Formats: sequence, C-alpha cells, structure tokens
Amino acid sequence: QPPKPVTQLKSEGLALYFAFKTGLRFGEQFALKWQDIDFERGFINVRVALRLIARGQIEVGKPKSKLAVRHVTLPPSLATKLLAWKALTLWSGDDDLVFPTVAGTHQISTHNLRRRTLNKACDAIGVKRIGWHQARHFHASILLNEYGNNWIKIADQMGHHSADFTRRQYGHWLEEKVKDQNAKGAALDNAVGF
Repeated sequence: QPPKPVTQLKSEGLALYFAFKTGLRFGEQFALKWQDIDFERGFINVRVALRLIARGQIEVGKPKSKLAVRHVTLPPSLATKLLAWKALTLWSGDDDLVFPTVAGTHQISTHNLRRRTLNKACDAIGVKRIGWHQARHFHASILLNEYGNNWIKIADQMGHHSADFTRRQYGHWLEEKVKDQNAKGAALDNAVGF
C-alpha cells in the first residue's frame, strides 16, 4: 500500500513491503538512513542496527555479526516506492531515517507496525497472523527459489555468519520443494495413464 497522507507522516505499508523485498532484520531496517540507500547502483548498505537495551530504550551500533555488514540488492520496484516516499516525507535528508516515527525518531519495536499494518494485511487476505520476522523468512524463500542451493550467495544477502548456518536454517525448504515436484510428477503420470 502507498504511504498514508503526508500529514500523518506514516510509512508502515512501505516498511512492510520493504521487509518482504529485502529480508533485513527489524533492527537493520529501522536503523537505515537515506544515505544508506544507493539508488544509482541498486543496493542498500547495511552498516548499523538497532538493539533494544531496556524497555523503551535502544542503541544503534554494529549489526548482529561481522558478515551482517553487507550490500543488499535494491529491487527496482522498491526503489521506485522509496523515492516516492522520500519526496513526501519531511524526513528526507541524508541523515534522516527512512522509516521514522512521526517525530522522526527510531521505531523501538514491531508492536505498532504489526497492529497497524501486518495484522490488517493478514486479516484482509484471510491468513493466520504472522510476526514481522516472518517477512525475513519469506525473503529467504524467494532467494532459495532464485539461487537454489547456492548457500554462499543466500547467506551473503541474508547477512548470516556462515553459509552452513543458512543451509541448516532453510535447507529443508529445498527438500520439501523436491518432494512437492516429485508428487506433482507422479500425479501427472497417473492422470495421463501411462
């Protein structure tokens, strides 16, 4: 969904779209500043992340691991939506957050975003409500579909500390995909009759 009217300075729909398209962790996504998005070269520079240190308090520092510092592909459809949002928001300077609160500060949790956007989207399409982190898993499934078992490439995009970790996290999805394809092949054989 496009952002709400400018007077409300809300970008929750775009934030959700961004999460599904990039697979960034919540802390990585909501620490992003406009200077971290390279529209010309088509990537997002992940350099910092938010961490909740106490109730309502955050710190901005290095991402989860050394390999979490990375360049993530910026799909053209997302770039177009981000540029449209940048033209609307009051927070469009290089040092401004891409997805700020209405006061221009960091989001500190997914609670409001889930309630206002993700839950409503799930309800609208009639599926079980999911957490914000499932957008990251969804993105991983897209990468698996595109890159197969190229665990190094997938781990690089996801910011995992090793390709082996990525394989352990998502390898069963490829096995299930092969089983599904085999079942469809068997059903087709039966339908054809020879």
